[in-house]
Amino acid sequence: MQYPGCAYLCPMCQRMLMTIVAHYDHVSPGEKVMPNEVPYTRELLRCMNCGHFINCCPYDFGHMYESFYGDAIYVSDEGIARAYDRVMGLPNKQSDNAGRTARVYTYLEQKGVYPSAVLRPQLLDVGSGICVFPARMKEYGWGCTVVDPDPRNIRHAQERVGVTGYCSDFF
Repeated sequence: MQYPGCAYLCPMCQRMLMTIVAHYDHVSPGEKVMPNEVPYTRELLRCMNCGHFINCCPYDFGHMYESFYGDAIYVSDEGIARAYDRVMGLPNKQSDNAGRTARVYTYLEQKGVYPSAVLRPQLLDVGSGICVFPARMKEYGWGCTVVDPDPRNIRHAQERVGVTGYCSDFF
């Protein structure tokens, strides 16, 4: 299946050597989905040339920031910090981010593709929001870089979470 934004061209090495590692047709326990996503489907791809993984799903993010999402939800830098603290403080069983990071770590470890301590794995999170997922991945030893169109989220990512951040949209 072809998804918007997933051309099966590796974003890292620009080779068309992507292979489907996993296909999901149901929501994983603890995973949240976009309200307009029906039916649920997602694929995990891996570049056979450089080993990069990419998550492909049918979300249409084209209109997400048109209504000034950050202004409506967080209002200020303090609102971002409060939301971050609340989500990071959730027990692991109630946090989709904690569950997602555990699944990523376990999956890669089981497949024997989890990099050694010598080669620090890297995450690029596009549309990082309040940076909970990168913060959780950082707990597993990953280096994280985030891209988000809201400068408040990037300040938060750099100053509070301690990851590299770029204020931009995906395009």
